[in-house]
Parts: sequence; structure tokens; C-alpha cells
Amino acid sequence: MVAKLNNWKGWHFHHLARRARTFGLDEIAHLLEKTGWELTKKKNIPEEIVPDLEKALTRIASIRNFNKTCDRPDCEVCRRVVDEFFSGEFLDLPWKLSVELYRWQKEAKKAWWENGGKGIVKVVTGAGKTIFALSLISDLFNSEAYRDGGLRVIIIVPTTVLLDQWLIETMDKLHIPRENIGVFYGKEKENVGDKDIVIYVVNSARRYLKNHYERFFRHDDLFLIADECHRYGSKENSRIFEIPFSYTLGLSATPERYGDYGFEEKLVPNLGNVIYTYTYSEALKDGIISPYKIIRLMVNITPSEEYAYQELTEKINKLTRALVHKYPELKGVSQTNFIKQLNKLHEKTEDELITKYIVLLSQRKSIIHVSKSKLYALKWLFSEEGLSKEKVLVFHERIETAEYIFEYLKKLGFDVGIYHSKIPLKERLANISEFKDKKINVLIACRALDEGFDVPTAETGIIVAGTTSVRQWIQRMGRILRKSPSKEYSKIYVIFANLVEQDIFTERDLADFEREAIG
Repeated sequence: MVAKLNNWKGWHFHHLARRARTFGLDEIAHLLEKTGWELTKKKNIPEEIVPDLEKALTRIASIRNFNKTCDRPDCEVCRRVVDEFFSGEFLDLPWKLSVELYRWQKEAKKAWWENGGKGIVKVVTGAGKTIFALSLISDLFNSEAYRDGGLRVIIIVPTTVLLDQWLIETMDKLHIPRENIGVFYGKEKENVGDKDIVIYVVNSARRYLKNHYERFFRHDDLFLIADECHRYGSKENSRIFEIPFSYTLGLSATPERYGDYGFEEKLVPNLGNVIYTYTYSEALKDGIISPYKIIRLMVNITPSEEYAYQELTEKINKLTRALVHKYPELKGVSQTNFIKQLNKLHEKTEDELITKYIVLLSQRKSIIHVSKSKLYALKWLFSEEGLSKEKVLVFHERIETAEYIFEYLKKLGFDVGIYHSKIPLKERLANISEFKDKKINVLIACRALDEGFDVPTAETGIIVAGTTSVRQWIQRMGRILRKSPSKEYSKIYVIFANLVEQDIFTERDLADFEREAIG
């Protein structure tokens, strides 16, 4: 037998088989499982399977960062495979993706091609949706159809944070120079006429994309990648769909919209149906995201807050009856569809009665967001749960309250930073860098970080206040589920008001997320 196959144990091959399946290498996984069984039962590896086994081990050793992406910290088995069977250096070629795709990415890719190069992929935060999209770009640019040009890629993102991440990932993973890629947003509007890939922030895309099409893109096939595509179902943002695209891809953990019919009326007609779904359960099973615990902290709002809440509720109920009388189509619809129908009517009529209803809902939410009881619970967490040695992300809805929490923790001696839209850009970026570099261990964040913020080493999340949107809760929880070699599991504390916010835990996507948590 080959010397490199000495001193292996059966469980080593079963572990490698599980990892091979994560990358969709089922034939290799089957061979590794067979080898593991032979070693466990018969104490040796049959000579006839040794040549194929060597090829299989060489194949998985060639997966970039194979030993670093294992869910077992410092895994000696994966490290040994790479040390003994990796054949040489990786060869990076322009427009060739330098990453082995996970099983889900290969399956989603097949579904996208079978659907005519269109569709929405619903995939959990942290599972690799950017890499999946880059694999499609690589396929198209390397196809016979576009060997001599004729293809442009339009990537649309909601924030500059995401634009920066897409720019870095595209250059790094597709090995193309910066001059091939254009970026277009408020402060940086590059000449996009000769770029193969253009990344827009949506605010600029809805204003300039149609003009750019007429001037630069009309003679090429266009591939639209709509990242966080749920953001583009609004009346204004859906203007990005005013030009024709040959290929479309929507990406989101939660593409459905809960306040209007933008998903049904804007996203599906322009991007295609949801063609592939990848859940937290599957990502955990595949070892792609870290295990997590969810700890609920229920609080009672104060008597004065409860009085104000009930007073607003009475006004809302009275206004609801008036709206149902004025618009009979609202009668008997569910709460979710009631809000959707109302927003649709408001878009058509600009009725002041509907405006007043929306304002009252916002005022009522605000009572919960700034509740003193929630702040008491947060203070208790930091004093009793030993969070001083953990990397903690704290999420809130209100800038003023976030600033109060920041000052409070600073006085307690925590190394703390803050991130929200009213802080100058330079200071925001410095706070993120310090959090990533472990110079501060607590970061207070408002909505600006709900999407596009990647900190694999963050261990603990605390949601002090959130909207009634399941999407936002999942986006926030997903911020800390990315894997890190030093992280055994993530912890998510949810501070919620009794009787007022507990219904959100019954929503399907959030209930599924909670069901997969560690007990």
C-alpha cells in the first residue's frame, strides 16, 4: 500500500466523505465512506481501490482553503489531506473562478441554467451567494457565445458597503484587473462605457442606468445581478427594470416583501420565480454556517408606555374601521395583506387618511423601540452575562437610543464603537475596522449594518429593537452566523416586549430559524 495511506482511521474517511458531500462531490464521498467502512470492519484498505482513493484525496486536497473551512477547528484530518495529497500551486486564470463550489451552489446553478438564465435564489446569509453569482459570470464569459465580447454584467446593490465587498470579491475570485470593473454611486461615478462589469448602488442605478443603456450597453447582452433583491420591489427602485436584460439573477435571504406587492408585481415578472431555496437547516447540516443559540429575554413595558400604546391602538382601530368603510376591498383580509393593500391604495390615491394610519403605526412602534424595560434588560445582560470577553454586535432602531447605549457602555469600561448613518463616513469605516481587528469588542449598530456587513469572528448578537419585518430579524441574526475557526457557536439574545412582539416568533421563516438553534 502507498505509504501516504498508512495510519489512517475509519472515522477520518467518514469525516472527509461528509466534507466532500458539502461540495457536491458525491462519487468521491461514496468511495471515502466505503474506505472508512473497510478500515473500521476489516482494518485495511483493499488494494483494488487504492488508485481511485489516491485520486479522490488529491481532488479534495486541491479545493482551495479545504483545511481552513472545516467546521472542526484546526482539523488534523483535513490538514493531513492537504499536506500529503495537494499536488502543487493553484493556477489563477482571468475570468476563471478560483473557488470550489458548495453542493447547494452547483444545484442552484443547474436550476438557473434550466430556467433560461433567470430566477431568484433564496439563500441564507453567510452561505456564499456572492461566490455563486461570480460562478455564473465566469461561465458566461468563458462560453463560446462571448469569447469575443458582447456581454456586460450589471450588479446592483443597496449600499456602498456591499458595493465595496462586491468589488473586492470580483477582483479577487475572478482574477480580473480593477480597470475591467466600473463603480457608480453618489461620490464615485466612473466612466462605465468600456467596463465588462459595472456595480451600481441602487439610488444611482434608478437614475442613470437607462441613460447608460442607451449610450453604452444597447448593443450587448446584459446580465443583471440584483443583490438583496427584496429592496427593488418599491415603486422607485423598480425603475432599474426599465431596460431589457438577457440574463437575470435575484439574490436574497428573504426575497418576499411584507408591506406591499412588490415581490409579486415587480420582482417575479422582472427577475423570474424563486428557483432555488437554501435553508438554515441545510446550511447547518453542511457545516457552512456556525451553530447558534437563541436566548429570548421577555420584558414588560412600563405602565406609562402601556397606557400610551393602548391609546394609540384605540386610534388605529377606529381608523381601521373608517378605512374598511371607505375601501370595501379591505374587508376580511389578513393583517399582512391589509398593510399590502393599504400601501397599494396609498400609492394610487395619496389618501391623507391612509397617511395618518401609517403615522400612527410608526408612533406605536416607537414606544416599543425606546422602552425603558428593554434598556434595563440590556444593562442586565452586560453586567451579568460576562460579555466583556466576547465580540458583540448590538442592534437598535433609533439613533438617539443607540448613542445612549454607546455612552453607557463606554462609562462601564467596555471597548465600544458605534455605526449609524449620521456618523461621518471616515469615522464609520474606522469603527468597523477596529471591530474587525479586535481593538473594540462591542459595536452598536442601527439599520445601516442590516445588510452587507461581514464579521465572521463576531460571537454574540443582541437585538434590542427591531421592526415587525421577519426579513430584518433574519438579516440581523445572519450577521453573526458566518464561520470562524475560533468560534464554536454563536449566541443571539432577543429582547422583546411581552404581548406586543412575541407574535413575530410564529412567522414561518423565523420559526424555522429558531427551531434549528442549539437547545
